Amino acid sequence: MQYIGNEVQKGSARMVGKFLKTYMRNNGIKQNHVAKEVGVTPQILGAMLNEQRKIEVTEFYGICKAMGADPTELAIQAGIYSREAKAAATA
Repeated sequence: MQYIGNEVQKGSARMVGKFLKTYMRNNGIKQNHVAKEVGVTPQILGAMLNEQRKIEVTEFYGICKAMGADPTELAIQAGIYSREAKAAATA
């Protein structure tokens, strides 16, 4: 599962919510804090994290920023972006 151009392979985007939820839990990050920073209600963020609502790219970046995390690194860890694509983008 990797990001290819502007497309995300089917299935990988659905795992992002669970990945972010686990990351937040493992790092002691509160959902209310992230929701406030992103500008959504805790209910909307919860729907994203429980994969009941799509996470837009701008929301993903906002969530990463609110968590103090690098969006590219989290996308790689979540399986929606590849290190090869990152290397090509910086070359």
